[in-house]
Amino acid sequence: MKHPGITEVYGSAAVRTSLSLEETAKIISKQLFGGMPFGGKEKSIWEEVPAVYINTPILGSLVILGRGNNQGMPGNCFVLKVSPWGDFDRYIYKNKISNRRLSQDNTLYHLLKFGLQNFPEVEVLEPDSKNDKDYLFKLADRVVYHFEKRFNYDEDPSGLFFDESIINKTALKISFSNVAYKIVCSLSLHHLDTPWAFQVKIILAQGAEFELNKWKAEGAESDQEAYEVSPILLEDPEGLGDALAMTIAGDTFVFYREIKAE
Repeated sequence: MKHPGITEVYGSAAVRTSLSLEETAKIISKQLFGGMPFGGKEKSIWEEVPAVYINTPILGSLVILGRGNNQGMPGNCFVLKVSPWGDFDRYIYKNKISNRRLSQDNTLYHLLKFGLQNFPEVEVLEPDSKNDKDYLFKLADRVVYHFEKRFNYDEDPSGLFFDESIINKTALKISFSNVAYKIVCSLSLHHLDTPWAFQVKIILAQGAEFELNKWKAEGAESDQEAYEVSPILLEDPEGLGDALAMTIAGDTFVFYREIKAE
């Protein structure tokens, strides 16, 4: 049975205060989460970083409040983070439910501003401005997700496995490999008025190389560069990027199966 897709919610927001973690958690619990208590500090959910969490999923989400980087300022910095609850995340994966990720940083910021407006001892910090590197991390995550889904879970037990990703402010490179094959996806950012295009190279054990983007363009009998994307991709890496990642993974799988059949 094919399930309808969903949107997974992620987000974080920070506050600065002279209060302790537990005191801040109590206020946020009452103002934003109907009094549902934070706890579990002894479980070290963020390992060495002190953190507490609500031990009940809220609309499928895990809510954590933990110590953040106060950048040398007086007082304490705490970060409120929302992400899919582990059991729900596994349910999505097990049932092959298509999903996209939605960043809710700004929503959490304004919820805190609204909820804590009568608590001057807690300062809500404005979200950091995003840069290209932040968005490229999100885009890389979607590419890896769809490759793993096609090759490691849905289709082929001898498929490819995520190898590494190299990300800087102007370029993204992701590689997948197994014993016989290696696939490298790369995207270079350039002038914003010029479209970008993913380059996808498939390398066989015997040294032969195929450029999937050229193979795709030839099959379409089109002069347009395959996997060409507008710079606005970085404004919606989970949406536009998810669709592109799904297409690249699907085309790679088809080409991969053709190679194996020869």
